Amino acid sequence: KKAAEEPAQAPVEDEAPSPEPEAEAAGDATIEATAEDSRRLCETANELLRLTGLDARTREAGLNGRYVHLELDGADVAYLIGKRGEVLNALQYLLNTIAGSGRQGGARVVLDGQQYRLRREKVLRKLATDIADQVKERGEEAVLDALPAFERRIVHQALSEVEGVTTYSEGEEPNRRVVIAPEQ
Repeated sequence: KKAAEEPAQAPVEDEAPSPEPEAEAAGDATIEATAEDSRRLCETANELLRLTGLDARTREAGLNGRYVHLELDGADVAYLIGKRGEVLNALQYLLNTIAGSGRQGGARVVLDGQQYRLRREKVLRKLATDIADQVKERGEEAVLDALPAFERRIVHQALSEVEGVTTYSEGEEPNRRVVIAPEQ
């Protein structure tokens, strides 16, 4: 198996983000986030940000099914994105843990800043197709670096219609990886 490296930085794009967070569990599809959920989660995020001392705040960016989209604004947003989005993902996880405590009716948070999630999705899609081409050419599997669930889903979706390769995930969280394999 060959390990595939991810690019260190994503190119900047001018489109709005459209992330799809971790898969919804069975029965959760009927949950719809409300304007009240959005307001509360935004207030909670802003209180957490205030405690950091960084120049950053969130604003409501929309609702999509059970998801409340929040956008980070301020001079220190880059610090809250972190390397490969690690800080952003951790803050999103924390907000979703708070949301899951029952106070927000089952709504989930998608937190973004500087359109990082859209840029990351484009990088992952390109990486996936480039590696799929190499897998078809060489006839050998490739194993990507460990990715969070919603990023693994982007890779699986990007390659779902590509002829000649198949994908699956292996390993345990947080070290779960996507394997791109030639079709037999």
